[in-house]
Amino acid sequence: YEEAEKEYREAIKINPNDILAHQNISELYFVIKDYKKSLEYAEKSLEISKEIKYKIISKFLILINLIALERKCEKEKKEFLNFIRENKGYQLTWKFETIKERIKEMKFEREILELTEEIEKFRVRK
Repeated sequence: YEEAEKEYREAIKINPNDILAHQNISELYFVIKDYKKSLEYAEKSLEISKEIKYKIISKFLILINLIALERKCEKEKKEFLNFIRENKGYQLTWKFETIKERIKEMKFEREILELTEEIEKFRVRK
């Protein structure tokens, strides 16, 4: 993880608006359970996101970090689900699989799994 963190930080240093580097380092910090840092990078990724697909991933990362940090986030969940409803052409399933693996047996696993199930209800089927 240290090497990946170093590479993401370098990418952000070179290009502070590199959305993927912000999202990837956010996910990395989530995996290593540094939820505050993960949330910080997720919020920054949302701030610089221009495309809907990146906004959706950023909002999802923010939400799972709020859940992990045990913060009240009912308002954020509702806003996120409304955002998903309005922007149905997203692809988050691959992100869910990664997150589901990482949260096994964590105290907030059930809450995040319920969130992913709610999101999937709005997914456009091909």
